[in-house]
Amino acid sequence: MLATGGVEWPEEACRPAALNANGYAGIRFLLRLSLEGAQFMKELLVRDTWPVRAQAELELTGIAPRLPVKIAFDPPLLHRLLAELCDESGLVSRSALVQFFSKEPAAIGLTLDGEPGSSGELAETLADWVRSRYGSFAAAPLADGLGYLALNLPNEGSGGWNGIYRSR
Repeated sequence: MLATGGVEWPEEACRPAALNANGYAGIRFLLRLSLEGAQFMKELLVRDTWPVRAQAELELTGIAPRLPVKIAFDPPLLHRLLAELCDESGLVSRSALVQFFSKEPAAIGLTLDGEPGSSGELAETLADWVRSRYGSFAAAPLADGLGYLALNLPNEGSGGWNGIYRSR
């Protein structure tokens, strides 16, 4: 929930929270509040005023496109570059991932064998693969409309990717 109309909302009321869906038609939103936060909400109910905007985020499962390309890379280098994209809590927007993979492949340590089609399609596909292998859905830290994910990259020397991505 995001405060509007110049009203100062308690911070706890603006933190992202997960929606609980039962898989049928019901979705619940539970917000635990301090006594002050509960009194603030009660006052809004009494006044019948809600200066708030709600923002819901969701992620849909899909399948990344198959491209006629084989990509070789140095896993520790790629992991380090991806980690640099993340904020202090380990979050990165999907658009930042796509922008990262839109760079010249050699500039980010990728070697391509084959023609991937458009660079945009390659960037989108690689962002999908990073999400499926190392990411998990995360609530946006800002109300910027971007989808975010938390990256859980392997530590150096732990194995991780083998340095080859095949899509042919």
